[in-house]
Amino acid sequence: MARDRRQGGWGTPVVRSCGPGAGRRRAIGLGAQVARAAGQGLAGAVRMVLASGGHRRAMGLGAGRLGRRTRRGQHGWVLTIRRGARRAMGLGRRAHGASGAWGIGMELGTRSIRSSGAGSGSIELTLPAALRELQGLPCRITLRDGPRPEIVLQPELRGALAAFEKLGALLRGALGLAPEDPGLSERIASLHPTPSASGAARLAWTDGLALAGPPPQPRDALARSLRALAEPAGVAAGLGEAWAPGFAAALAWLLTGLVPDAMEQQGCDIAAAALLAAGLRPAPPVLSGDAFSAAGWGAAAPLLGTLLALHRGWTAEPARHAALALGWRRGLAAQLRVG
Repeated sequence: MARDRRQGGWGTPVVRSCGPGAGRRRAIGLGAQVARAAGQGLAGAVRMVLASGGHRRAMGLGAGRLGRRTRRGQHGWVLTIRRGARRAMGLGRRAHGASGAWGIGMELGTRSIRSSGAGSGSIELTLPAALRELQGLPCRITLRDGPRPEIVLQPELRGALAAFEKLGALLRGALGLAPEDPGLSERIASLHPTPSASGAARLAWTDGLALAGPPPQPRDALARSLRALAEPAGVAAGLGEAWAPGFAAALAWLLTGLVPDAMEQQGCDIAAAALLAAGLRPAPPVLSGDAFSAAGWGAAAPLLGTLLALHRGWTAEPARHAALALGWRRGLAAQLRVG
């Protein structure tokens, strides 16, 4: 299929609030060049699609190109919001998040382009509330020209990536593991927290943006991120792949006081009982303030070491964990009867 591969950069505006009374929408200025295109009748309205960067091959994306349109028969201009540049963010050549649950694109609705005001020469576009976490982020605007042009917004996400890297390094240090590449290209799946098709925990860019902010960081974002980072760390520490998810969930609960997924409540309760039996008194959240506090991670290290040792023991002797799980189920049944 023939296509025009020309691209042009139009600067780096910042996503901003639409102001009081506008709900949680976000607006972005698209510059005078897009304004001229709109004046020529090329773009009266913009159809917004959130493209998953992990589906480069499915979308026909080659190195250095933004790819063909997401769907045959599209008319008008398509605004594609995609994750940050892989090379600039150090994610390597392999596409990340190939199993993202959003697939190739997520429809975000249709918005009209409007003037930024008399004499400004620029135009604006209101983004839907689904992208509110991008407020304040610079976004590079690129035109992919051709028979059906696309305008691409590339949000600056290096701060989120740095937060994930720092959190992963603190986690590995507390577990006594050697520093190494956290393999974030394999762990980041989507813009928003979304369970992957395989069920494995994945990182989300919006959680990274929340962690990059000033303390105290949101505990739900911290719990999800720790859950995703601790699973591969558990495997590296010698846990079987069947035990690493439970270890990761218990670690996230211990540090934040939140169970990342309701289905993991049993494992967290069993881990808490085992820690008590080992003479420790877990009192989550251990990281009650700054998620990157050296003092907080120092205090957490003994608990995490014991938690890791427990899961190593259950990996070697699954019957021990089975007995604890049976006791947990009996205790829950007794509570239900009393209730």
